[in-house]
Amino acid sequence: MNSKERAYQELVKKRKNYKFPHGLVNPADVENGIFDREINIGPWCKWQGNLDANIMLIGQDWGTVEYYLETKGSHRDESRTNTSLIKLFRSIGIDIGTPSHPNHKVPCFFTNVILGLKDGKAMAGKVKDSWIKENAKEFLQPNIEIIKPKIIITLGINAYKALTHIYGLKKETLNQLIDKNPIKLENGGLLFAMYHCGGLGLANRKWELQKKDWKKIKKYY
Repeated sequence: MNSKERAYQELVKKRKNYKFPHGLVNPADVENGIFDREINIGPWCKWQGNLDANIMLIGQDWGTVEYYLETKGSHRDESRTNTSLIKLFRSIGIDIGTPSHPNHKVPCFFTNVILGLKDGKAMAGKVKDSWIKENAKEFLQPNIEIIKPKIIITLGINAYKALTHIYGLKKETLNQLIDKNPIKLENGGLLFAMYHCGGLGLANRKWELQKKDWKKIKKYY
């Protein structure tokens, strides 16, 4: 085991034993952690969890405890977000496979800012800024430092907000950020702040525009 793997395992151990703030539930505490046995910082890593990733994709959260139980802590191939991601990555020349048949040969790592599950039924329920700040400092920042990705892609404004806490970036709208992509980070990496590619995100920025936004990544990958 190399130092990177060791550091990641310690971070996962910290997450599994972490007491999340009120309103969030640790996946390790759901059904005695039956769906959280693997060494993953979050469920999304089951799809793409390469510790030598050149690209780190950061979403907002996994969703609710109810959804986590429905999916048994895994993915749905047919979800709008997942089918869109497959097409968007393909547009920049990367085959990530599907959640049920992932391509683990590609240098990608998927994670979320908020690693606790929302204790409610609304998938798009309100997210507290304090949750974003706490999870960014406790988990996302050290995860980035372990992987050292060349490119970070954030999906939605809350994923971008997490990086404002880590890198001291200005709080701006997604429309402003899209025009500035890529944003150079103090660690030398490049940030592409994108709209979410799920149903709500596509309602705010149409599919053809999102594909155009993503094509810019190909120049730097």
